[in-house]
Amino acid sequence: MGPPILVGLKLVLVQQSLELGGAERQGLYLADYLHDRCGADVEIWGIDTPGRIVDICKARGIPCRSVPVRWRRSRRGRLVGMLRLSHALRQAQPDVLLPYTNPPNVLCGNVWRWTGARACIWNQRDVGLHRMGRRLEHRAVSSMSGFLSNSDVGLEWLTQEHDLPAHRPRRVIRNAVFGPETPPDRAEARRALGLASDAKVAVMIAHLSDSKDHETLIRAWALVRERLRDSVLLLAGRDYGPGTALRLLAFDLGLSSRNVRFLGAAPDPERLLAAADLAVHSARSEASPNAVLEAMAMGLPVVGTDIAGIRDVLGVVTPLGLAPLGDPVGLADIIQSAFCDRVAATAVGRANRERISTAFDPETNLSTTAGFIGEMAG
Repeated sequence: MGPPILVGLKLVLVQQSLELGGAERQGLYLADYLHDRCGADVEIWGIDTPGRIVDICKARGIPCRSVPVRWRRSRRGRLVGMLRLSHALRQAQPDVLLPYTNPPNVLCGNVWRWTGARACIWNQRDVGLHRMGRRLEHRAVSSMSGFLSNSDVGLEWLTQEHDLPAHRPRRVIRNAVFGPETPPDRAEARRALGLASDAKVAVMIAHLSDSKDHETLIRAWALVRERLRDSVLLLAGRDYGPGTALRLLAFDLGLSSRNVRFLGAAPDPERLLAAADLAVHSARSEASPNAVLEAMAMGLPVVGTDIAGIRDVLGVVTPLGLAPLGDPVGLADIIQSAFCDRVAATAVGRANRERISTAFDPETNLSTTAGFIGEMAG
């Protein structure tokens, strides 16, 4: 069966940020699919200042704009932002709103009925990040046309936290994961990063933020370095606050810039993954971490924190193991085992790639999402 036909339908995907992160990348995949395969008219909006997504959308011919809402500030600032967003949406005349993550979900849920839209779909992408107050959240949940989540974990959290209207449809549709058509050459990727061909390299691709747990990983890495002197940790991601403290921690633990490399935003994550032996994801909260999915698609073994979102993505507890939250010793032991038992690590990487091809197939998941949007639009 082909993709749903949505010709004449106008959708606005509302992102929290217009920088390129996991939710934003998934939004781009969906926008391309809805426009190219379904014939829909699609725009991407952000409630923060413009970022990389603006240029990417321009190159792809997708309208993109920023309507800043100061949702972190005072109640008055939030109200002014909501009125601005409502006015802009009413002028745009969308048929369907699809927000991503909690602030856009809550903001759109509170204003969409004033915009002339036919439907607004709650799109759960995390487990409790960036809360906006129970009253605003409850009002938004009560008004939604339907509910999407990219993970069982996310939908479970949403149903436990809020009294979802029983008659409104809810669906789990996993992320779309595109593996590289031609993976980057490992030797070339290592040369570009100045890494020795025989170095033991781990990578974590994630913004430096409160929802991640880079601190535990850095503490674990100090232990790994005591045992495996040729090991290197690559940390790639935009700094949203804790970067200076993490660099100081690494220094205090005797780790140099040769041992732990803070690379900043990762414009080419596939090249970093190609250079690595192992992907690590140390986090406090996740629903369906894209960084883990992309590593799995590259056939890398993945280790990290034993939280529901990571277990949900991996499908089963990896034979390499997951470490309890905030346990640097346990995480160091797992990393060492993955480096030293290459037979087991290779088998896990192969199983990861196979899981991506079945559970996270782009055509299946994007088509299912488009079908749900069409259902909500009536």
